[in-house]
Formats: sequence, structure tokens, C-alpha cells
Amino acid sequence: MKQPPRALPLLPLVLAVACGGQPAAPPPRTAPPPPAPQASAPPAPPKAVTAGRVAVVEPPSRIACRFEHTGPLPGTWKLRLNPSSGAPPYASIAAAKRASVAFPVGPFASAFVKIGVGPATVEGWIDAADAPLYPQKAEVLGGGVIPMGESAVTVLDGAVDSVHFRASLDEHANLSPIESTLPCAYFGTTPGAFDATSALPAGQRSRVAVRIGPRPLYKEATGEATLGTLVGDTAAPYAFSVGASASRTLVAWPAGPSLVFGYMERKDVALGTETKTDVAVGQKPAIKAPPHRETGVATFREVRCTEDLPLVAEVDGNKREIGAISTGELFQAGPDVNGFSLVAFPSSDLLTSDAGKLLVATTNLASCK
Repeated sequence: MKQPPRALPLLPLVLAVACGGQPAAPPPRTAPPPPAPQASAPPAPPKAVTAGRVAVVEPPSRIACRFEHTGPLPGTWKLRLNPSSGAPPYASIAAAKRASVAFPVGPFASAFVKIGVGPATVEGWIDAADAPLYPQKAEVLGGGVIPMGESAVTVLDGAVDSVHFRASLDEHANLSPIESTLPCAYFGTTPGAFDATSALPAGQRSRVAVRIGPRPLYKEATGEATLGTLVGDTAAPYAFSVGASASRTLVAWPAGPSLVFGYMERKDVALGTETKTDVAVGQKPAIKAPPHRETGVATFREVRCTEDLPLVAEVDGNKREIGAISTGELFQAGPDVNGFSLVAFPSSDLLTSDAGKLLVATTNLASCK
């Protein structure tokens, strides 16, 4: 019986192998079509801000020195929402229970303060000149100048934990400007009470008179290097000697805000016989507390709250959280305006400026009575 023929489709492959050829390459694979674009999900809505909360007033990012102030303020502080000296204040205060003063690194143009004002604590920026710094101990600068505690120094700038400043002198001492950099611990926000002569060389102190006219003040008992000149006249303060050499007398001279000392020619100094027993101590200037200022408004009501309330200041429509009203403290609250209520503190000396307002979120007053 006749056999059926083999299937022909295998023949090309067999012939290719028999002839030493390579198998035919498979057809190229076709890349699958890209997936159809899908509609992107809408962006998530921003997180809701708690009702009545606003951005806080920003403290300095780097602090050179921070001081805790007690006692009367040195003057009226005008509180701002930013460090710019040209910015309008939101309030002013001339008396406080306590205050913290922070000076930023760099020029001391502004300072950041936190103040206890009776029922509340507030923060803000003030001019640095309104928070003067005073020496708190006797320290010799430039080889012959000791700033006294009752006079503020001229602050130039600050680095971390230090202040660069210039000492001040009166018209009777002609010296080159004396600048120095000292740690924050040397300074305070109230006048220092210390004996400036404690930094002088030991020795008996006798009153002396300096001859009228400019007289050289030498650095050493010998040599020609001078600190400057002292100018004696009928209005000049007393001086006193603390030592002598063969030709020169070591003289200390209260030159206004500072005590200056150095060597003078003995011929320029008339030695006295009176032994000086008192000390060169700066007298603290009297700072009187300002009279109480009434802040109550007839349309306001007195309230106390069972929790601390965030306190907001507004200047020209710009709101910042500046502190808090303490739990249980009495204050006055006014009517609601766009979700915020005006507040006042009759028991404190904090007064809003013409452009400023003090506010709390009206919803936060719900638990207050």
C-alpha cells in the first residue's frame, strides 16, 4: 500500500540545517501599546487652619544675648510685629512685671522682648536703644579705661554670647575710641552697682589735683607711649593717686561714664594729704513708674477664661499671634468683628497704638464668663 508523503513544512528547516545555515530569526516582537493615560487625582486640599489661629510673631533666628529684666522698664517700649525700625507699633508699654530681652546676632538695631503684663504675656520687637546695656562689674579696657555701672555702653553689634561695644568718656579725657568685645555676662539691662576702683592696682588712694590744661596720660611708669591726654579745668572732677614712681604718679580720673587711669608726670599732679576712703560706684538713676492709664471701654465686658487664650495683634490688616491671656485672669472683651473680638487690659499698662489692635478669636470666648 502506498505511504502518504511527509509534511512539506518541515523541509525548509531540514535543508537549512543540512546545508550548515542558521535557523531563521524569529519575527521581531511588537511592543505592547502604552496604557491609556488615566486622569490624575485632584491635589489634596490644604489642611484647614484652626479657627482663629494666625502665624506667630517671629523671634530672631540666632540670638547673641538674652537678658531677664526685673524692675521698672527703662522707658516706654513700642512693640512691633517685625524687626524693621520703620514698622508701626501695635502697642506700647511703660511698666511690666517682668521682661525677657533677646538681641539678635549682628547689629543691635532691634531687640525681641517677651513681657509679662499682668493678665497676659506678649511678645514683639522694639528698638535696641530702648533697652540699653550697662556694665555689671569692673573691667579694664584698652589698658586704662573702666566703664562705670550707671552709664549705658554704646553697643555696636553682637555675636553668639558676646557684645562688641564702645566705652564712653566725658570732655576731660581725650583718648582714642575704646572698643571691646566681652561676654554677655558682663552686661545687664539695669545699671550695675560696683566699685570701679576694684580693678585698679592695689595701693593707698589719695586725692590729687591735676594742673589746668591738657596733660599727657602715659601707659607705663617709664616710656613715651600714651593713652591720650587729661584736660584739667575748674570744672574737672577730682582725681586720686594709687601709686607713684620716681617721676610719675599713677592717677585714676572719673571721666564721666568711665574711670580712666594712667601715669602722669609728677609735676602735673598736686598731691594732697587726704586719704580717699570712698569708692567709685555708679549711682543708679531713679526710674519712676508711670502713672496708671485707664484702658477700659464702655462697650467691653469683663471676662475670665478657664484656659489660656492665644492673643493676636493686628496692624494695618496684618495679624500675628503675640502671646496669650493666662487662665483665670480678668480682662475686657469687646464685640465680634469678622471672627475676632477686641480685648483690653485695664490692670496693665499695655496700650494699643493708633494703628494697632489686640484681639482674640471670638470662638475662644465661648467658655469665658
